[in-house]
Amino acid sequence: EAKAHVSKLGKNSEEFDVREYLQQIMDSLERGDESRSYYLIRNMLKRRHEFIPSEIVAQCVPHVVKHGFRVQGRFILLWEKSAALNPQQTWLNTARTLVNPKLTEDDLWANPLQLFQIPEHITKSSLGVKILLHILKGYLSLCKARLDERDPPHANKAKEHAENKNFYLTLQNSAIVQLLLDLTSNPKSRQTDTTAIEADHVYENSALIYNFLHDFFINNDGLSKLVCWQTFKLDQIEGVVNGVPSLHVACKFTSNMLQQPSIQKQLFAVCLLSYLAVQYPIQQTLQACNEMLQWAISQTSQLSTLWTLLSLESLVRISKAFPPLADPITRLLVIQKKLMFKYDADSIKHKLKVHSGDNWSGNPMHKIDQAFQKITTDILTRMKGS
Repeated sequence: EAKAHVSKLGKNSEEFDVREYLQQIMDSLERGDESRSYYLIRNMLKRRHEFIPSEIVAQCVPHVVKHGFRVQGRFILLWEKSAALNPQQTWLNTARTLVNPKLTEDDLWANPLQLFQIPEHITKSSLGVKILLHILKGYLSLCKARLDERDPPHANKAKEHAENKNFYLTLQNSAIVQLLLDLTSNPKSRQTDTTAIEADHVYENSALIYNFLHDFFINNDGLSKLVCWQTFKLDQIEGVVNGVPSLHVACKFTSNMLQQPSIQKQLFAVCLLSYLAVQYPIQQTLQACNEMLQWAISQTSQLSTLWTLLSLESLVRISKAFPPLADPITRLLVIQKKLMFKYDADSIKHKLKVHSGDNWSGNPMHKIDQAFQKITTDILTRMKGS
């Protein structure tokens, strides 16, 4: 039936009305007719178009995400075709459909962050993420171009104008990175998804975002350093390090982060460094890990004990990535275990819960012993293997 309808509507070019045909697509999407929607979209993609009514294409998006991957896969090609023919109109109409019908182009290039008001059920789909990233990239380019066009009132203020523009763009870009990271999932959460299809879906969304961030960091010098200094969730670090190759430079500034008085920044730095060590077991990362351990061994305060206890998993990862560092790591554990006898056990446990977001459980002494055992077991396994 669907094929017959397609054949009837598309008998020849004179009978083909693009607007009417798109309305047919939207009607079938609204009714949830998967087969008919697929064939209608497929047939439209086969034709050459000089014009596609982007407002109707945009109105289809909320209905398409309710369909399966087959329909979504075809529709994104149609949406991209519309964006290729009339980019800014397609971006704007889609943003109006998904965010606010009163949005203007000036609103969006002046503040692309408004795009993150797209409903969560849309951004959970691969289609929604692809559309978000496409529009976001477009308005970021437009924003930069519009700011470049604005000449300062006086020539002697050109430098100040450029500095203000760069400062504004840097803050905007770092906020965008943080919002995009919130749309990703950490690898451990993917393993607990209810179905394999959902797990693949989540993985694809994260991969799309990581590819975007990779290019984003390359094209915006210093952005990766700023984002790391701002920190993000520890359970997001593994995915970001594995998925964003341009973040390998982060090992250059982890030592500076360790010098900060904030224990959260210190914990972020060692966790980041541990995943960098696993992903990039090279001389530069080894040197950064060695510097971190020398710093940690030199610390003898209660705060350093908390840091060590909260960094045990990271230290074990570093030991596995760089076996020669197992010795200084075990030395650090021995030093901190001795220091713990000087402190009140209940006070230590309370502070561990505070700094870990109430995620800490178990006896601190036992945790150190377990980490020590994991390191020594790994060394013995390597020795037997060789």
